Amino acid sequence: MKTFLMMFNNAMELIVLGLYEKKQIDKNLNYRYSPLLKKGLDKFALINLAYFENKDILPTNENELIEIMNKPIINLIEKLPYEYKELIKNKSEWDLNSEFISTTMDCNYYIEEDLNDLIFGNRKFRKSINNIKNPEFELECQKFFDLIIQKTQEEYIEIRNFLEQRNHTYLTNSMLLDDEDIRTLIEIIKIL
Repeated sequence: MKTFLMMFNNAMELIVLGLYEKKQIDKNLNYRYSPLLKKGLDKFALINLAYFENKDILPTNENELIEIMNKPIINLIEKLPYEYKELIKNKSEWDLNSEFISTTMDCNYYIEEDLNDLIFGNRKFRKSINNIKNPEFELECQKFFDLIIQKTQEEYIEIRNFLEQRNHTYLTNSMLLDDEDIRTLIEIIKIL
């Protein structure tokens, strides 16, 4: 169940960034493609496959997603089996009453205040949209930073000092196998 929640949250984060990214693309283009939105939808497809026997419970295409996101997010999870729905309601960081987008008569959408508040009020999203070249990588970095700052001061300093060492700036698989400090750091991060 923890893996499901992690996958769901990850997909939602990519979808939020993708909806915002797609809206920022040049309006003169006939079709505005967002790799983040596509990846979020692919993660929903993976969840459908892994947890729901490939039934289309979560949306897997843009039109279906936009139709669902036009309503409060609670509508997205209402189709889920009871235990998954309760897990998201009780353990998820999402405000289930939020409406992220609104659609127009000509099938376009615009971003609602809830999505703007989420993106600009949350450091991990705000920094991600500012990294034009790789917003997904920036999102993961911000999530890692959030995990580090939740540690005690001593643990934080230990992790920071480890990452600042020159011989740890580029990690390879062979280094992971050879370095006891790296294996210890990986174990500390896994405990998170």
